[in-house]
Amino acid sequence: MIFYPLRPYVKSYKLQEKMGFKPYLVDNGLLKVMGVEDDGRLLENLIFTELIKRGHEPNEDLFYYVTRNGKEVDFLIKGKELIQVTAELHEKNYEREIKGLIEASKELGIKKLIVVTLEQDEILNVRGREVVVISLRKWLLV
Repeated sequence: MIFYPLRPYVKSYKLQEKMGFKPYLVDNGLLKVMGVEDDGRLLENLIFTELIKRGHEPNEDLFYYVTRNGKEVDFLIKGKELIQVTAELHEKNYEREIKGLIEASKELGIKKLIVVTLEQDEILNVRGREVVVISLRKWLLV
């Protein structure tokens, strides 16, 4: 298989089919060959392949999630954690990345909230929830 289709976490199979899937390639080298140079996209694909290496099964315990308000979370490990991926967390994307995590956390009752970046490491407290911002290097070692 060259790519994995990652489906959204929803209760209805019909709705899941309607929402479609996000494709992830088995190797970032394939993205580079295709001309993808977006650090965020490459990082997200890398995180996906690492989650599979850690034993997660796409569309069984690994999904993406869209909140009731339409905010997307890159990865949901069913019942355990929510992961956003961005090359850098900054003013322009902070609300999109963090707000999605917080909304999803409230909807799903998941408290482990992570943002994987290329280099940033910090802990944020947002609306009574702890969000761990972690660099790729540290996340890979966890």
